[in-house]
Amino acid sequence: MEKTIKLKIEGMHCESCEKIIGLELKDLPGFKSAKLDFRSGAGEVIVDHNLEGESIVAAVLRAGYKNKILDELMIPDNENAGMVIEKKIVAANAPFKIKLESSVVADGEFSENNNQPVFKGKVNQIRKGEFEIPSGGEDIGRTIQNIFNSSKINQILGAFSSNEATGQPAISGKTNPPSADPAGERANKGEQQASFIVSGMHCASCALIIEKSLRKIPGVKEANVNYNAEKARVIYDSAETGVKNLIEAVKSAGYKAEIFDSSDPDADRKRKEKEIKDYRKKFLVSLILSLPMLYFMLFDFLKFMPFRAPLLPYIGIISLILTIPVQFVIGAGFYKGMWSSLKMKTFNMDSLIAIGTSTAFFYSLAQFLNYAITNRSLIGLNGAKIPELYFETAAFLITFVILIDRNIHCPRSFYHARGF
Repeated sequence: MEKTIKLKIEGMHCESCEKIIGLELKDLPGFKSAKLDFRSGAGEVIVDHNLEGESIVAAVLRAGYKNKILDELMIPDNENAGMVIEKKIVAANAPFKIKLESSVVADGEFSENNNQPVFKGKVNQIRKGEFEIPSGGEDIGRTIQNIFNSSKINQILGAFSSNEATGQPAISGKTNPPSADPAGERANKGEQQASFIVSGMHCASCALIIEKSLRKIPGVKEANVNYNAEKARVIYDSAETGVKNLIEAVKSAGYKAEIFDSSDPDADRKRKEKEIKDYRKKFLVSLILSLPMLYFMLFDFLKFMPFRAPLLPYIGIISLILTIPVQFVIGAGFYKGMWSSLKMKTFNMDSLIAIGTSTAFFYSLAQFLNYAITNRSLIGLNGAKIPELYFETAAFLITFVILIDRNIHCPRSFYHARGF
């Protein structure tokens, strides 16, 4: 006996999200097929009746998406033809309910034969069992599942299929099978699947760049990268390539990849905590280096600012020294991302940031050098500052983007859960 499980999935944004979830589901023993719709957030999975719904929820969660079961519908086998078993998840405070129905549907016509009425056609005997399980009632769900597994449901309902029954399942509609081979068939063909944690992405274009890099490797059959979940799933021919080559491809694209450890339930949490620390460190260093330039900007509007007169001639050289580590150390990742996108003949957010900040920095550097060569001085003459310098623009932009990146990759709910 099979069953259909309907899910509500949060966080799907594109077809790539559907593929990543589908690849995760295919690894489950007893998986049959799945139909996912990122637009509505709906999922319909057909599995063997022995596979518990909690395993499906956990698989979708491993793919990086929150989900919950809306409904379970048992698909009868030949022994239980003409029968429907439905499990509905209701509110936690709702009572547990069981509803059993039996009906006979005749499709044909009556005629007389020797003054005896004779029916010609089909008679379908349909039985339906409906279970309403309160949310969180896992024990009740397991008990019902054990009944399904250990007994014929027809016996539970107290009737057997009639001889005239069609023997067809009372389930309308079909679920499209996934395009990729099931895990068993992939193994026979020498194909394997690898899951990676990808770090360093700033936008959806980054994910596309990584996908292109992976698909260029000989032996890679399919590559899907999810920017929001920061994960990649790759199907490849183990005879032609390996995990090491896949990681190197991601690295050459300007990003970092590591094998996803599904055996450690805290792996994702530990990774996020480390990522928070790294972003916080970068942001604080960048902020500390940028704050003096914010103070310098006030000199143009507030003539009474302390230390204004003695600092004005030195603003140029101090701003240059403070901006260099922000631009080329903290902002190094943006240059790597831009170079990777150029190799793929495309642009991404890294390209935009690198070009924008570099324009401000190198224009200011050219103005500073021109002033220094013309006046033979690295500081402003006659107590004035060197004009047309915009080092603070580059530093502030990188600092702001680092802050935005931290909030994108580490959601607010994650901060609150840990007291940040």
